[in-house]
Amino acid sequence: TGIVVHFRCSYRLDNYNPINQQFFIQDDFTADSFVRADFFFNFRVQNFYLFAKISNINQGLTYDGYFLAPYYTGGKRTMDVGMRWSFFD
Repeated sequence: TGIVVHFRCSYRLDNYNPINQQFFIQDDFTADSFVRADFFFNFRVQNFYLFAKISNINQGLTYDGYFLAPYYTGGKRTMDVGMRWSFFD
């Protein structure tokens, strides 16, 4: 198990033009600082693997969201669960 924490301070994001599919420098939009935390869990018994991950576990507690580019929000809180079972020794 574990927690991964990322901190990003406020800065001016590069803007994105979807027509040209290029980023460019802008001075109008400043992204706020935020802390993003991810929680993960891995479990293994012989040939059976179980894993789970919750991204943005602190969304709604410390911040409402973040921006990847001006007016393009980052990922919301998500949960990924999976398993792998190998049927051989």
